[in-house]
Amino acid sequence: MQTLFFFDIGNDKLRNKIIYLLEEAGTSRIQFSVFMGNLDEYEKELLIEKIQKTIHEFLHEENPEEKHRQLVIHIVPLCNIDANKIKILGRNGITHFTPLQNPNFIIV
Repeated sequence: MQTLFFFDIGNDKLRNKIIYLLEEAGTSRIQFSVFMGNLDEYEKELLIEKIQKTIHEFLHEENPEEKHRQLVIHIVPLCNIDANKIKILGRNGITHFTPLQNPNFIIV
């Protein structure tokens, strides 16, 4: 299932750690603070756990003067029907997002 991750993280060090986790999980950056990837339920939950652990560790060590900075991550699962409806607007007009699909079979 395609999963969309978008965030507003005010601390550079934490943001870079979250970006690393997202890239390590196989998601792709589609905008500066937006990532998308084809993750099954297990992969998605494992990634969420890693992100939560990273945030918890950060909050434990956070300086009091940084508590005003933004820290929010949105995780939006998209079914294949909705993912196939994504339109991308840009200089070249409208294009359609083509989600990567895991094959239903493997030829050996």
